[in-house]
Amino acid sequence: MMCRQRYNRPHLYILRGLPGSRKSELARKILDEKYGGHGAIFSTDDYFKNASGVMVNFDESELDYAHGINIMNAKRAMRDGINPVIIDNTNIFRSEMKPYVKLGLRYGYHIRFRFLKDSWKVSVETLHRRTNGKVPLEKMIKMKKNYEFINDIFDVLRSRSWRRK
Repeated sequence: MMCRQRYNRPHLYILRGLPGSRKSELARKILDEKYGGHGAIFSTDDYFKNASGVMVNFDESELDYAHGINIMNAKRAMRDGINPVIIDNTNIFRSEMKPYVKLGLRYGYHIRFRFLKDSWKVSVETLHRRTNGKVPLEKMIKMKKNYEFINDIFDVLRSRSWRRK
């Protein structure tokens, strides 16, 4: 009975992985293969892209603001019952996922975490090449070193308030 209830609810997927680990490919695959292309994908990177989807104006000083916009957009989608909602961010720290988890719980979503194995299966240098050097290698090494693993949703809920590190 419990499983049936869980799967009758809308789904929130929170993707996790280093830049270049193919999170966006996974997001699109989930949407297309499991939901027939219906649903919504939210990525903080979208704030920095032009209308053609090309990143043109990345400014790290605006990252907190961009995350706030992404959270607001995800909230609107969940409030409207969009299924699924997919968060396509690195989500290195537990606290970065906390706003999405709280929203998912508030709006009755079944929350699924998906981590990208390429974050560990391939070298950081390979991931760096996949990003065409858009993310500095030193930053990617630091992200991998600081990656916070989770066992369950409670690890995220117990994290300190969301903030950039």
